[in-house]
Amino acid sequence: MIGRPSRGPDDDLDDLRLGRPLLVSALSRRDRRIMRFQAGCLILQLDAPRPIIWRRYRVLNGYGSGVPLDPPFEVEEAGRDAWPGTFNPGDPRFCMIVVYAAGRRWDLAVPKVDLQLVRAALAAANRPDIPPE
Repeated sequence: MIGRPSRGPDDDLDDLRLGRPLLVSALSRRDRRIMRFQAGCLILQLDAPRPIIWRRYRVLNGYGSGVPLDPPFEVEEAGRDAWPGTFNPGDPRFCMIVVYAAGRRWDLAVPKVDLQLVRAALAAANRPDIPPE
């Protein structure tokens, strides 16, 4: 685990502003033609050379090597329930966020409680001179 246990979303935003690394559960799908998402996490650390990294989870092997999401970031959609209209029943605790990172599309499902944190990290990493909201 990275960092200290969270006491709530406001603590996470404070930790993000202070440059502490944060780990957010995330499922990723990089090709919309594929229904299946891969389990993993987003590592958010604004003072790192690569502030946002996605790492795939591998059963018995833990997390794989990181894949950086490089700026510029453009959030196309955020907040709808994960997986409506697909074969996967989804989880009501997760929501979708569709991000273009350096022109590459990322379909991510993140916990609803962490959506504001992920959006703040994307905004801050897009504009490193301005602290996250």
